Amino acid sequence: MLLRHANSAQHALTINPRGTSPWGGSLFKGTVMSTIHAVVRAEFNLGRCCITPGAQAFLEEQGVTPLSLLNRHVTGDWGDLCEEDKMANTNALALRQRLFSCYELAGGKVYVITEWDRSVTTILLPSEY
Repeated sequence: MLLRHANSAQHALTINPRGTSPWGGSLFKGTVMSTIHAVVRAEFNLGRCCITPGAQAFLEEQGVTPLSLLNRHVTGDWGDLCEEDKMANTNALALRQRLFSCYELAGGKVYVITEWDRSVTTILLPSEY
């Protein structure tokens, strides 16, 4: 499994065949291991995980790993959304609709979006949406 740059032929980050990331965690439904090896419970499948080049550069500048955002997203921590949007995500879990998270970091926002069919999860900047 590969974590790819969205809209790019180059691999941004790779995930080994056991499904663990280079940051030390699993990216599949079930148990997710964070970089400090804390176990969290996934609420849904992430599918193929992608990150745009802009989001990857921004996260590196902020000192935030993509896995930390994926862990938050997959456990139902939708981040900095209004209550109405958080409830829409909760309903989307049951109805198999698109899931959207927004995380406000010191330098700006980052979006994490999982498609309705759970085939792809993308980390991107608002300007790339």
